Amino acid sequence: DRKLDPTFSGFGRCGTGMTADHHFAFETIKPGSPEAGKAPYISVIVFMRGLPNHAYTRIYFSDEAAANANDSTLTKVEENRRPTLIAQRHETSTGIEYHFDIHMQGDQETVFFNF
Repeated sequence: DRKLDPTFSGFGRCGTGMTADHHFAFETIKPGSPEAGKAPYISVIVFMRGLPNHAYTRIYFSDEAAANANDSTLTKVEENRRPTLIAQRHETSTGIEYHFDIHMQGDQETVFFNF
């Protein structure tokens, strides 16, 4: 068990290509619900060469199904597109991990928001 760090800023930055297969990973704490009626989430901003504006999305968590079902932002997304916003929980020998892919285009394109 780790104690929460009151100075944690909640900011991370990573470039692609960090591994030979162009994947990257963040290690962080799972956030709590920001307010009543909202599911826990992590805000993500994607920027890259050739993308004139930043792309904004969120990472929700598969083990928060009840909260996700009532989240005022997530429920505005078409039901068949919601899975692109939900990280899948996996228990590993080193602890709990969540897997989340960002797709910029194609059949599994991640939902992006205009904030």
